[in-house]
Amino acid sequence: MRTAAALIVLALCASVATADDESGQPAGNTLNLEPVTGVRYRVRLRNGGELVGVVRGASVFERRGQGGAYEPSDQDDPEAGLRLWFPLLQDGFIFVPVKAVERLDEVGALSVSEGRSIAKARVAARERADAERAVLRAVRAAELSAEVEAEAKAKEHEEETSAKARAAAAEDEAAGAPDGEAGETAPAMSEAERTAARRKALLERFPLTRWKPETPAEIQRRKVVLGLFPSDDERAFLESFDEWSKARDEHLRQEAARKAAAGDGAGSAAATAAPAAR
Repeated sequence: MRTAAALIVLALCASVATADDESGQPAGNTLNLEPVTGVRYRVRLRNGGELVGVVRGASVFERRGQGGAYEPSDQDDPEAGLRLWFPLLQDGFIFVPVKAVERLDEVGALSVSEGRSIAKARVAARERADAERAVLRAVRAAELSAEVEAEAKAKEHEEETSAKARAAAAEDEAAGAPDGEAGETAPAMSEAERTAARRKALLERFPLTRWKPETPAEIQRRKVVLGLFPSDDERAFLESFDEWSKARDEHLRQEAARKAAAGDGAGSAAATAAPAAR
């Protein structure tokens, strides 16, 4: 499911890119976009690096004010720097402190066509992000439906086990069980059975085909890089990750044992058949 979601996201992004190539404009109404204005600068850093970006404010140098907003500043201010917009062709800006700058060269003001191209690229980037979020929301809705069904099955299994235990106790009492046994209600489930049922429910809710040991790192990456916070089911997975990991390890051990037993059985059958063939 997660792989399918990724493919859908890529397909949507590809369709947006195709629309841009065919029409010359990103999807949506960009005909009347105001071009981005500013002056492009090349910044040589003291560490040997170089950045090229656009200064959009009336003042080249700025500093953070008490309220957190940027305000014009003198170059000599110890907290002064410049906001360099669209560095490395990315939206947003980098604040470069003056003390980190070795040399600053003005390249020239943005032309109208350059400013309009930047404005179109920003719209296209927002639309691609919106498309990806829409796909993720659809995938999460489908996952939630599957998880509700898995929880219902787990509850049904536990209730069925408890009912069987009560029925067995009633049969013992009706058959005249020895004193001390008749009339006692057998425990619904032992601790081991409860643990097994709980882990089975976890694997049904978070199947190994979709949830991986690397999933927590992927959830964190999406939060940092894309600004997408975990969904309810992802938060539930993170909360039960330790128990889920134990359930996964136990499941894999059982699968390996079953395969080994099947292999031994096949080998024994082949060895038995060989003398008969001779």
